Amino acid sequence: MRIPVFPNVWRNLWLKLLSLVLAFALWYVVAGEQGAEIAFTVPIEFRNVREGLEILKESVEQVDVRVRGSSEIVRRLTPQEIQVAVDLSGFEPGERTVYLAADRVTAPFGARVTRITPASLRIELDETKTADVRIVPRIVGAPADGFELRAVRLTPVAVRLLGPASRLTHVEQVTTEPISVQGLREAYTRPVEVHLEDPLIRVDEMSKVVATLDVREEHTRVELSGIAVRLNPPLTTSMKVRIQPAAVKVTVSVPASRVALARAEDLDAVVSTGDLAPGVHDLPVEVRPKEGAVPTLEIVAVKPARVRVAVTAK
Repeated sequence: MRIPVFPNVWRNLWLKLLSLVLAFALWYVVAGEQGAEIAFTVPIEFRNVREGLEILKESVEQVDVRVRGSSEIVRRLTPQEIQVAVDLSGFEPGERTVYLAADRVTAPFGARVTRITPASLRIELDETKTADVRIVPRIVGAPADGFELRAVRLTPVAVRLLGPASRLTHVEQVTTEPISVQGLREAYTRPVEVHLEDPLIRVDEMSKVVATLDVREEHTRVELSGIAVRLNPPLTTSMKVRIQPAAVKVTVSVPASRVALARAEDLDAVVSTGDLAPGVHDLPVEVRPKEGAVPTLEIVAVKPARVRVAVTAK
């Protein structure tokens, strides 16, 4: 049997070998493109949330994204180059299921997304509302021995909150951060922060909240009796007036160190008469300290709080 001879086989041999090498190199590059893969954990970005709407909850906050490409591309990839976006255009309040397909992922050229885990998420949306609620001071500690916290005043007394309607409807008040009165001996003023327990609720319009702590020496109550009641202004001399009872008892609050200085004669009990016509009138008694009375003396109670004033013509 005669073997055929192909004289053209050896023609341009070096070009044919070069072509073979190039083909092998191309195959190697293509094979490399298909073989390298890497996984990233990427946060989900929610886009186009309409004004007045907010995300109440989502079943997952980040997903695992697997990306395939050449070894060189994969080695250079960083998590920041992978973006998973969910477009919320047209969404309304309520629960929705969103499926995470590869077209929701942005990756560099040459990188191909092969899998997203989980492949879907549940999202709940709610309307954004505002509400004005009162602020309650949170006090910790105690003043120095012999002193007391008389009152705590907040300015302003209320704050405007912003948040999901379903959460905000249950908020009736908020508290301040802890305010310490430990060891105080006098009044003290300081700015304070508002404490919010729900992370989805925030302050909408916040002016600085200032707390004034009214700390003073401890007070003791003392009852003073025999305080004569007078008319102010006095009636004309043509009228005869009878006050019953003619004197009242007054309970006062004074610093513990000055109890002995509290005297009945330092108090003035007054009934405002105006233009009283003849007859019997039931009028309130107003008691106030006179000049020179114990400083910080306070009127606690007057007994009786009202007296009968009988007016007759002479």
